[in-house]
Amino acid sequence: MRINIAFRVEILRSIKPFREFGFYEELADIVCPPYSDDRFPTLESFESFVNKETRKMGVPHSTIDVFRRNVIGFKAGMDKRDRRYFASGKGRRMMFERNLLPCST
Repeated sequence: MRINIAFRVEILRSIKPFREFGFYEELADIVCPPYSDDRFPTLESFESFVNKETRKMGVPHSTIDVFRRNVIGFKAGMDKRDRRYFASGKGRRMMFERNLLPCST
């Protein structure tokens, strides 16, 4: 994740819910690869860093939940064992249902 530029698109897509807040540009500069140091050796360290920073800024939990869902989708696409399944009709349906937001209606 540290060197691969292809992760940049997925990372920016995952932090997209934070665009309406004033710190988005600063957050995007910090988390977008390539990194010159070992800033985020794993995806979990990236996720915990973003969660910690957004909680400090007072971001609502609903926005953090959308970020969490984006990261789950990002992780699912990285798993070699499941790529074929997610490319099938059932897998696409599962990813669609996973991305639905719960509501009270």
